[in-house]
Amino acid sequence: APRFSQPVAAPQKPHDDRSLTQASFDVHLVDPPLPPALLPRTLGAAPGLTAPGVGAPASSSSHASDGTGKGSGPCALEVGKSAQSVVYVVDRSISMGFHGALARARLEVLASLGRLAPSTRFQIIAYNREAEPMGVDGRYGLLTADLTTLRKVAESVSALRASGGTNHGRALGRAVAFHPDLIYFLTDADDVSLDDVRTVTLLAKRRTVIHTIELIGGGAARANGPLQRLAADNGGTYRRLDPDE
Repeated sequence: APRFSQPVAAPQKPHDDRSLTQASFDVHLVDPPLPPALLPRTLGAAPGLTAPGVGAPASSSSHASDGTGKGSGPCALEVGKSAQSVVYVVDRSISMGFHGALARARLEVLASLGRLAPSTRFQIIAYNREAEPMGVDGRYGLLTADLTTLRKVAESVSALRASGGTNHGRALGRAVAFHPDLIYFLTDADDVSLDDVRTVTLLAKRRTVIHTIELIGGGAARANGPLQRLAADNGGTYRRLDPDE
């Protein structure tokens, strides 16, 4: 069961953070840290590239490593040879902590980072109501996939915790502003507004492929929702992942 910094009822994930007050989300969800051995296994050597294409999600995921810095199995967030830049957009709002969604997102991002080619530039935007790129030594633009940078980013990813409300549009807008070849958007709720979908698609100008990952258990993938629309309108794919798989 999740532990909180103070007793409080779990809030519902809001659709519009403009109606929130600071007092509505004054809790910080605490979940177990990643195993210490994960980082050196995943990022212990020069990262490599394992999948062709622009980064279509694989059919399954593996967090194991073969000791070379490359994963030993398929990864849900593959970055192909033709993608020279990628931005990972990770929802870290309070609801992401209740059912292990953020823990799964952290593992998926770490696995993907461990497979990046040295020439690939990347950035991570972990967002709730706020959406800021991850900084490394004062750098907040697209980062180089060298071993030192990857290790520092991996530490920051591992430290991510769930808290606060949600503003999907702000996070996606920040990601598109980097003009990356590829965006991976990970969230636990298909409540992105259609206005946000249209705005992001207009900003992306069909130059950025956007894959959407819904981290939620139970049931089949949604037949037609905003996450599917966002992916389809931007040359990507929608996938539903059970955090407990």
